Amino acid sequence: MKLKNKKIAVIGAGLAGITIANDLSKYNQVTIFDKSRGIGGRMATRRIGDYHFDHGAQYFTARSAEFRKLCEVALTNNIIAKWPAEIANFSSVNNEDKFVAKPQMNSFCKYLAKDLDIKLNHKLIKISHNNNWQLEFEDNLIINNFEVLIIAIPSNQAVDLLPKDFSQIDKVKKIQMLPCYSLMLGLREKPKYEFSAASLDDNIIKWFAFNNLKEARPNATALVVNTSNEWAKENLELEDNLVIQKIISNLNKYITIHENNIEVTSLQRWRFANSIKSNIDKSYFDSNLNIGLCGDWLISGRVESAFLSAK
Repeated sequence: MKLKNKKIAVIGAGLAGITIANDLSKYNQVTIFDKSRGIGGRMATRRIGDYHFDHGAQYFTARSAEFRKLCEVALTNNIIAKWPAEIANFSSVNNEDKFVAKPQMNSFCKYLAKDLDIKLNHKLIKISHNNNWQLEFEDNLIINNFEVLIIAIPSNQAVDLLPKDFSQIDKVKKIQMLPCYSLMLGLREKPKYEFSAASLDDNIIKWFAFNNLKEARPNATALVVNTSNEWAKENLELEDNLVIQKIISNLNKYITIHENNIEVTSLQRWRFANSIKSNIDKSYFDSNLNIGLCGDWLISGRVESAFLSAK
């Protein structure tokens, strides 16, 4: 995307939004807006006392030359580390290098965003176009005169904002995103295990990992359990306590978790975790309206996909 001397708004401070903002800010005035209190999107870490949980992206890989180059620089600067995880393979897991940011997953995004203008706690509720873009946020805040608008949020949320005459609106509507539950358990004592994580072929649980075994994390035993997309979809509106009970019951098929050993319990309901890929485009841009879309959901649910979509 070749733009010069433009005033540009980017919606979303995840890896896709940060990547495209970095590229565009070389020759333009760019501002990122995000509804959250922090940056990183699903590259997220929740801290509860001594327990730190990577409850979004568990790790990331680098398959493309461009993303590998970025990861090599981040490795050199001690921003990320290789995760030599011993993974119990109850289903197939690729043996390629796995990376984690340190000391928490959004540290990678913070490193990439250090020179960007980012406005947090800005929930966008409406956009309108009359020569330039007008953004309307919660609390009746309106910001005008953006010549270009880039939306880097999940497709389901993007569709609610996009104008009906956006050239690729029908393609975006066809892209389905699936949910996932992430259960976080802070354990008083380490359970018996001989691995860092497990990838499962299970109807309920697809993955669990001991987050404290990643580099630069506290020693307190922090277990993260991710459900399958299908089970999360079927149980998306189930009460939290019932979701937690079902996940722990299923988890005990693989490792023993005694109720009196659980000190901290937290549940994250990711409504838009992964996409069902149904298109061949890695990004969209409508040159008539000067509005674009990017995000991992256009390629696959991987961290690297967010980066590649923004390029």
